[in-house]
Amino acid sequence: IYSKTREIEYGSPKYTFEKKSIGIALGAGTELFRNTFAGAIYTLETIEEVFTDDDTTDSYNPFTYKTNDDYILSSIKPYISYDSTDDYNFPHNGIKAKTSLEFAGIGGDAKFMKSYSSYKYFHSLEKEYDLDWIIRYKAALQFLVDNGKISQGDSLYLGGLKTLRGFEQFAFGPASDTSDPALKQMFANSLELSFPLISAKSRWNIFYDYGMIGEDKMTDTKRSSIGTAFEWISPVGPIQLVFARPLDDKTGDKTTSFEFSLGQSF
Repeated sequence: IYSKTREIEYGSPKYTFEKKSIGIALGAGTELFRNTFAGAIYTLETIEEVFTDDDTTDSYNPFTYKTNDDYILSSIKPYISYDSTDDYNFPHNGIKAKTSLEFAGIGGDAKFMKSYSSYKYFHSLEKEYDLDWIIRYKAALQFLVDNGKISQGDSLYLGGLKTLRGFEQFAFGPASDTSDPALKQMFANSLELSFPLISAKSRWNIFYDYGMIGEDKMTDTKRSSIGTAFEWISPVGPIQLVFARPLDDKTGDKTTSFEFSLGQSF
């Protein structure tokens, strides 16, 4: 049972999009065979979307085509996952993979289909070179299909710790000055080399991120970044300190050189 708010700023703090959700999610799953699991999650949400223009003196309104919206989301999401990694916090070897397909329209107002697939690969160099270095790779692929009603809050977004470091969370999404409600194709991947630090509960790494997103084709927007990160399994959970540099940012992009997270790992 949850209540959450997502706020996105457009170009200037004067224009914001806010999505407020109150909902419940019920899930059940089982192990099919070793390392492989399957299940389904049912979600019921009441959603309020609010577009705000705080500048009454500016004749340009980026929300010409945007209207506030209240609606109900009712969806079922079956999934299947595989996990052969050898450690929960810092895997040295193994694979994590997951794919899911969400069907919205089991009652409610929203009607769309959203697929999500992810892949993570870990390989230690200890056997080959007697080094506690770990090669990490992860990739995520998403598609969104409009089946009758889709909102801006249901759009795919690119940016942030989960997809593209060096750019703010939700940095790339639907344009504020068009009628397009959502971006529908997204791909992001990361390559890292991880090194040990003082204790077994801390590591640092160097990384390269690349992502792309679009409405009809995912190559509409393409960005990449490099950086380094510090990871520590603290008493209150995983902590990440990320220092990143965008490689191909353009004027107007929402970039960031430092991000902090608690409770999230690679």
